[in-house]
Amino acid sequence: MLCLGNFFYTVTRSRNCKLVKKFRHLTDESEHTNFAVLCHEVLVIAGLVPSTITGSATPLTCDPVPSSDGHVKLSLRKGFSSPHRDRIRKRLEFVSKGKFEMKRKYVAQMKDLNARHHKTVKYLNQETVEKLQCSSSGPLQKEGKTFLPETRMFVYDAIISHVMTRNVQILLGKFAQRCGLMMDIVPHRTTIEMMVRELGVVADLQAAEMVMTNTDLTLGFDATTQESVHINSVHITSKYGCNVIAVHQLAGGTAEDYMHHIDDSVKRLAEVYSSFYMNLDYEACRRCMIANIANTMTDCAAVNHATIVRVCEIWGKTLNELNCHLHPLDTIASAARSALKELESGKGKLFGRDCIAGNIVVQMNKFRFKDGKGDPRGCHNIDAEQIMGMFSAAKNNAPNATLNYPSSKIRAQRNAVVDYLDSLNQEKRNKVIQISRTTRRKQRQASRRRSLQIREDLSQRIALKREKTATAEKN
Repeated sequence: MLCLGNFFYTVTRSRNCKLVKKFRHLTDESEHTNFAVLCHEVLVIAGLVPSTITGSATPLTCDPVPSSDGHVKLSLRKGFSSPHRDRIRKRLEFVSKGKFEMKRKYVAQMKDLNARHHKTVKYLNQETVEKLQCSSSGPLQKEGKTFLPETRMFVYDAIISHVMTRNVQILLGKFAQRCGLMMDIVPHRTTIEMMVRELGVVADLQAAEMVMTNTDLTLGFDATTQESVHINSVHITSKYGCNVIAVHQLAGGTAEDYMHHIDDSVKRLAEVYSSFYMNLDYEACRRCMIANIANTMTDCAAVNHATIVRVCEIWGKTLNELNCHLHPLDTIASAARSALKELESGKGKLFGRDCIAGNIVVQMNKFRFKDGKGDPRGCHNIDAEQIMGMFSAAKNNAPNATLNYPSSKIRAQRNAVVDYLDSLNQEKRNKVIQISRTTRRKQRQASRRRSLQIREDLSQRIALKREKTATAEKN
C-alpha cells in the first residue's frame, strides 16, 4: 500500500491545473481537521470517486489513534462500491499527521506575520501623516474655512512691508516651499484685502489700550482734499508716542463734520475695547477715554477752533487748545522772503531760485520742523502732516482701492501693529485676531452705511449750493 503523502506528491506534480489549485486551497485551510474528508475532496477532483455519494459523506474512515511512527491509518468504508476500489486501495494507506501539523503551523505563522506587517505599516503611515500635519504643514494650513494666526501674521508682515496684495500669495507659497513646508491652499487676493482690514481693528484695540492706561493725552486732527475727496485724520499723542485712530472721508470741511468724526472715532475705540474685555461696559469705557484726553493740537484756523468748542460741548469738559507753531513760522518766512526779494536783485543758484537772503531764510526755517534746544516737546502738528503724506502715497499705489484699505494700512504702519501683536502671548494674540475677524465685518457694514450717508449729504449740499448760486444771479 502506498502512503498518502506519495499520492499528494503525485497530485501536485500533475498537469491538471484545476486539481493542483484546489489541492493547495484545501491544504491551506486550517479548518480541515478531518483528514478523511480532505482526502475525499481531492479524490473527487481527481476523478477517482464520484462527486455525489448516497449514504455516508465520505468513503474513507480514519483511526483516531495514530501508530507508533506518527501515521494515521485510512481505510474505505464498508459498503462503498466503486469501479476504482482497487486503485484507491493501492494509492491510500497512511496519512502523515506530522506533515499536516507542520503545514498548519506554517500557515498560522504566516498569517500572524502578515497581520503584524499590516499593523506596522498602518502605524507608520499614521505617524507620518500626523508628523506632516503637526510639524510641516500645520502652521500654514486652514482650520476649517479660516486661516490660522500664523498665516495671518505672515500676511500682516507683507502688507506692512509695502508688498502688493497680488504678490502676497505668491511670496507666501514660495517662502513655505523654501522652508520645506507644504501649503495646499494659499489666501486669495480678496482674502488678503480682508486681512488688511483686520489690521485696522487691531490698531483700534492698541490705541484704545493706550488711551485707557495713560492720562493727559493730546488730541490732534488735520484734513486735506485730494481728487475732490475730503479726508480727515485723528490721532492721539502721549508721552510714549502717537497713535492714529481714524483716517476717513468726510462730506465737507465744516466744524460739524470734524466734530462728529472725532466723537465717532472715540466711540469706536470704546466699542472695540469693551468687546475685547467682556466685563467692561461701553459707556464706562467711553467716559474713561474722554477723561484721559486733556489737550488738543491743531493748526491755527477758525474752523479748527470751532470744532474744538463743539467737542468740548458734547463731551462736557474743557480741553486745552494748542496751536502748531510751524505754520506761523512759515507765514513769517514767506513774508520775509517776499520783502527781501524786492530789495535784493542778486539771484541765488544753490538753495533756490529766489534771492540769496530769501533762500537763507527758507533754509533756516526748515530747522523749526525739528525740536531744538529749549523748544517745547510736541508743540507742533507734524504727526498729522506725516499721516497726510502717507495717505497720498497709499492712494497713488492703490488708486482703485476703497478708502478702508489705505486707512487700515496707514494705521497699522504708524502704530506698529505687528510689533504690538508680537509682544503679546500666544493666547491673547489668537484672541485679538479672532475678535478682529468678527469686528471687521461690523466695521465694513458701518463703513458702507457711512459712504451712503456721505453721498446723500454731498447731493444735498450741491443742490443747496446751486440754489444759492441761482438766487444770487437773479438778484
